[in-house]
Amino acid sequence: MSSKSKLRGLSVGEQERLVQKPPAWWKNPYCWLILIGPITVVFAGLATVWIAVDGADPVIDNYYQKGLALSKGTSIESPELLPARQARNHAATGGTPNGVSGR
Repeated sequence: MSSKSKLRGLSVGEQERLVQKPPAWWKNPYCWLILIGPITVVFAGLATVWIAVDGADPVIDNYYQKGLALSKGTSIESPELLPARQARNHAATGGTPNGVSGR
């Protein structure tokens, strides 16, 4: 049986309903449900590249030599390191530095 013989006894409206083309792929909501993940990843990747290029940190030349010079210029008793040393000792022993109460 051909498709035309199937449509012979039907009205024009029923024939049009049977012969209708399926909707376009972008009109299907499941298509967008599947595509929203990869689309989001593409935009996130582009944003990451933009942030990386725009806010790149400068390269420090001779960082090892500068670090050695910095460490040679500071002593363990320097006033700049006092808060860090007290906090380290407090974390290691659980006590308060110099007998000061915690409150």
